[in-house]
Amino acid sequence: MCLLAYLPKNKTMSLSEVMSAYYGNRDGMGIAHEVNGKWFVEKGITNPEEFQKKIETLRKHRKIVHFRAASSGGIDPDLTHPFETRKFIIAQNGTLPNWENLQKTIFMLNPMQIKWVEYNQLFNYNPEKISDTKLIAFLLYLAEEDTINIDKVLEIISKAGRVALIVKEVNKILWFGDRKEDNERVFSNDSYKFYANRRLCNSDWK
Repeated sequence: MCLLAYLPKNKTMSLSEVMSAYYGNRDGMGIAHEVNGKWFVEKGITNPEEFQKKIETLRKHRKIVHFRAASSGGIDPDLTHPFETRKFIIAQNGTLPNWENLQKTIFMLNPMQIKWVEYNQLFNYNPEKISDTKLIAFLLYLAEEDTINIDKVLEIISKAGRVALIVKEVNKILWFGDRKEDNERVFSNDSYKFYANRRLCNSDWK
């Protein structure tokens, strides 16, 4: 299922909300935050309590947070969101239809395979690991170099469910798909509420 959330300045998630989100989306967590117009990404986090502390530490900053439930590409820290390019940061709650066929079509061209390796080297990703969201990030990377049309990539993104796309140059967040608002925060679904009104017990998270 995954959970994608936007937390504006001075907004955070409680421990019960983070644990609720983690309970249904245990395959890795990541966060992108903004400081003075610059965005930073940290991903591959696996401990929900540490993740909540990270969110709290960044309370004064705008944040995109993601809890992954692997639906494509398998369970691997390298495939947690967000994914970064020179101009964009992307995180997704959903699955891009027929993404594996799209991958095969793109990688049939040898120059695209070379670009794929370049992209992964640039951001220290593993080129042998791929998912639908990482493929979309790669398409954004190609659009930056005018290899493909950005409008075509945005059309693909619009079919990928709920997506947060950070445009670094203009410091803007674009949201695709449904969303739920809660106290100025934006969520892609209600999975963060599962335990929100319950007393926390260690046995709940096993």
